Amino acid sequence: MPKNSIAIVEILKEVIFSDKIRIEFKMNDKDFSRKRKQPFGEVLLFMFNLLRKSLAIEIDSFINHLNSKLESEPIKNFTKSAFVQKRQKINPEVFKYLSRVIMENTYIERNKNVQLFYGYRLLAVDGSMVTLPYTEN
Repeated sequence: MPKNSIAIVEILKEVIFSDKIRIEFKMNDKDFSRKRKQPFGEVLLFMFNLLRKSLAIEIDSFINHLNSKLESEPIKNFTKSAFVQKRQKINPEVFKYLSRVIMENTYIERNKNVQLFYGYRLLAVDGSMVTLPYTEN
């Protein structure tokens, strides 16, 4: 992974586990106010996880993975119903906010890997289905 990608992941980790994002993007003032099995940051991380199996299997593998990687106290197991209820307490606008965080940190002026054309990032897409002959004309 490039150094810039690692830096962005570190920034995202700080943002996701910050009190600021929890306070700003919870649906109700009482949501996520007590220390429970599913804190705000862990629910967000689980929502980012691409679910391919049943929810119960995904929850178990997610908790095992997090507990092996995190240096804090282990995360306790939770039920499918508990996750669905917690998910409803998160404002969907959090994903727009996190997308903005990623973009701001990817396309910053200090990033010399992004080449600009007259100050703009140039993107092009060729959707044509026509095969043209390779001639000078």
